Amino acid sequence: MQGGRTSRTDAGARLSEVRTTVHKRCQRRRTTLALVGRLSVLVSALAVTALLAACGSGSTGEATRLAAPGRATDREFIALMVPHHEGAIEMARAALKRAEHPEIRRLARAIVATQKREVATLRAIHRDLFGGKPGPPRAHRFGMTMDEAGMHHDMPMLERARPFDRAFIDMMIPHHEGAVRMARVELGRGSDPRLKRIARAIVKTQSAEIKQLRTWRDRWYGASESGGGSSGAAHPMMGH
Repeated sequence: MQGGRTSRTDAGARLSEVRTTVHKRCQRRRTTLALVGRLSVLVSALAVTALLAACGSGSTGEATRLAAPGRATDREFIALMVPHHEGAIEMARAALKRAEHPEIRRLARAIVATQKREVATLRAIHRDLFGGKPGPPRAHRFGMTMDEAGMHHDMPMLERARPFDRAFIDMMIPHHEGAVRMARVELGRGSDPRLKRIARAIVKTQSAEIKQLRTWRDRWYGASESGGGSSGAAHPMMGH
């Protein structure tokens, strides 16, 4: 009887030892897995940091800033508006030489002054947001053709035109309408507050100039046969 109790006691002790050993092994395994997990996270973070540095972004914050909603619209708005403004400046400088009406010359001076300043600001914002110079204009990124964006103007024709002021008006109205369309896309889809301020100024100033140009066209030459587009028309949003 005594031998049976001893055997049962020994068996219980051995079972307890086995359980203790298994528990310790499981505990060590959980600790090891936790350490491996932390190491993996650290390695991943280091890899991301190295990749960002190799791409020249400088920091995780910079990468986040460039990927912010509306940044693609901001980039395309600058790429479109810089050459668009430069075209208006070229047309206005021709008007300063050839315009028959003092009203056209005054408007031309205002266009040159305002849009030169905006071009400089747009280029500075591009350097701040994206670095380097703006890329080529791509109106389709704003859901419109280059004509709808007002990107096309025939300077040789304008320089030969008679009467010059009528040709200038007929060319500047659709050019301004394109600027207003693009500015409204930026207001609806862009994200940079500086660009939105420029876009609001474009809508306000150039819409008023379109109205004035149409008044002069009707007063001096009669209404345009085409009637022109409407700067207040619905505008397409930027596609993705």
